[in-house]
Amino acid sequence: MNMKQGLIIALLVVLVVLVIIYPFKFKLALHFNVLELVGFIAIKFLGFNLVTMKLYIDENGKPCIQRGKKKKKKKKKPFSYRQAYFMSLGKRLEIKKFEIYLSYGQASDAYLTSMACGVVLMIDSLLSSVLLDNYKHVKIYTDIDPIYNDDRLELSGAVVITFSILDLVVSVLLGLVNYFKVKKEAKYA
Repeated sequence: MNMKQGLIIALLVVLVVLVIIYPFKFKLALHFNVLELVGFIAIKFLGFNLVTMKLYIDENGKPCIQRGKKKKKKKKKPFSYRQAYFMSLGKRLEIKKFEIYLSYGQASDAYLTSMACGVVLMIDSLLSSVLLDNYKHVKIYTDIDPIYNDDRLELSGAVVITFSILDLVVSVLLGLVNYFKVKKEAKYA
């Protein structure tokens, strides 16, 4: 093996290691205008749109989704490997950014406008304190606007979550361990 082949192999090893430990980003963004009965949902991964949906109410009063949705299974299933995997992966994810924006107003009732914005601000403060306790470098953006001269209800939010392939691999292994531990406890219970 000559010097050129050695350098190529070394660069490939470094590239594989960097891909394994690179923190990939997952972003979920929501926006709802309740008074106009319109909402938008967007999910991005690595800058690519995975899901973009528009939610609205048609003329007949029925909720509609502009993009197809999967049917949810209502049947309760026993503890599965998938649950164990996602529980262990959830512990390894890191939240980088959390945003919430609210514009609420009722022209006829300033008291209700103030109270509603205050309650949302309190809930946002609780979420922010939990995120700040669990994650060191989370960026939190909050804008809650009471509007006293107009009827309005708009809510927007976004969350950016990072993870790496190493986190996925470790979660697979921990998920298997937890799954077999729960199965063993259920067998002897």
